[in-house]
Amino acid sequence: MKGLAVGKVKIGVYALESLTTGMYNEPLDAVREYVQNAADAIREAERCGILQEREGRLMVEVSAGSRQLTLRDNGVGVRQQEVPERLLDIGMSGKDMVRSAGFRGIGRLAGIAYCDKLAFWTSAAGEDVATLLEINCREIRRAMSAKKREVEEIQEVFKRCTALTAKPYRAAEHFFEVCLHGVCPQADSFLDVAALSTYLGQIAPLDFDGQRFFYASKIAEWLAAHRLTIPSVTLVVRSGSVERQIQKPYKTHYRTSARGGAGINDVQVRDVGFYPEAPSADAPFWCWYGITDLLGSIDDSESAGFRLRQHNINLGGADRVAELFEAIAASNRRFNKYFVGEIHVLSPDVIPNARRDGFETNAAWEEIREQLMGFIGSLCEDIRAKSSARNMPTAKVIGKADKVIRDVSERLKQGLASRTERDTLIKRVKQITDTAEKAVAGRTNGQDSETVQKAVNRLGRLEKRLLDHNSFVGRKMPSTLGRKERKVMERVMAVIHDSLSHRACPDREECEKKLRSEIMAAIEGREDGSDE
Repeated sequence: MKGLAVGKVKIGVYALESLTTGMYNEPLDAVREYVQNAADAIREAERCGILQEREGRLMVEVSAGSRQLTLRDNGVGVRQQEVPERLLDIGMSGKDMVRSAGFRGIGRLAGIAYCDKLAFWTSAAGEDVATLLEINCREIRRAMSAKKREVEEIQEVFKRCTALTAKPYRAAEHFFEVCLHGVCPQADSFLDVAALSTYLGQIAPLDFDGQRFFYASKIAEWLAAHRLTIPSVTLVVRSGSVERQIQKPYKTHYRTSARGGAGINDVQVRDVGFYPEAPSADAPFWCWYGITDLLGSIDDSESAGFRLRQHNINLGGADRVAELFEAIAASNRRFNKYFVGEIHVLSPDVIPNARRDGFETNAAWEEIREQLMGFIGSLCEDIRAKSSARNMPTAKVIGKADKVIRDVSERLKQGLASRTERDTLIKRVKQITDTAEKAVAGRTNGQDSETVQKAVNRLGRLEKRLLDHNSFVGRKMPSTLGRKERKVMERVMAVIHDSLSHRACPDREECEKKLRSEIMAAIEGREDGSDE
């Protein structure tokens, strides 16, 4: 049977609603699309040698009086002959999916839902002309109104609602500017400088503020050592005569939330950690996180919680990573906000979903997710351990520490059987030291805190003694023993220790002590001739 011919496919203007208001959770997400496009244009300019690294600049200008928002970048711009297809074609982006944050070819139309007129003004490097494309958004919204009985095709609506003009321009300049004229009331956040700046600080590909976040330099050094980079642009928000550079909102000092009846505590970022600590050249992701005493949820909506980022652009806020905490145990969800940190996804096979609030489910993302679950699981265990230590009575903490100090000091006095025994004791000292340090972090009583800290200091000195200890019982044998005999006796001592260590004997330590004493007595007897 002969196949039927497929006729021309028509797309109605109603599809635009799904690509604008239907695509974004909040109006400001439309601004994110323009920021993302600007970042891509700047990256391309750097690759072409038009800009040097870190010369990229994005100016966001708010004119509340005239209800106008303008974003202008100094990226590659768009050549005159490419303007219509680049800016009006839907889902036909020519961007490289691996190197670019945006690649679906729909984000530039996001503003249609939020202003009366959308204007794109651009010039490419080397061209002596600038091109202006204007879109009558009010008319487009009228065409896709549910009250309109006749459904028009998108192509026909765009022909009627767009205008293209060009004029001579400075050949040395390259830029792309998008202007939202007549911002609609539902998008008042576009004109609120504080709200806009807060949003951009969280989602845009920016640098850290080294004045507020002390560990910015350490992150930079770690990145350089592992040949990694965080792509960034300089972003400035202007309103009237006031300009302010926006940077990531991380800082070194926070407070905990008072929700749930808990007290408010100061939280200090004492260091930063990395995972994986030594990423390979083809690592699919890496992350940094602030190391604190984990006293509770950080009361800062701008930076609390791990955030997913790709090309240094945020996807989905803290909620996406909170879902990973929750997947381990429902009660763990809140633990995400005990941290500040970023998870940078590098794998080219991990693809953002259309809303850019997460990733599409595929094998590459599932592999990263599985690795993150293991890392997050260890963080949850650490939080619970520190909480338990903080709630342990001071007398109990001191009692546990004193017992370890007494036991280890006695073993050192008797003489250690082997390196294995030494390493076992070091591990024991480290464990009680960790418990005591966690207890110190949660003490509000100054005297209790000082008492526990003294125990921590004593444990630290004891650990150093163990680390410096290289003389074992076998090496204290009489000089009349040959090297081979001394080796054998040292091994005997080690076997006795290791064997008894794995037996559930209530008198294990006493048995080991008696065996050592008898062996040494026998050796000493041989030396003075009494055992001939």
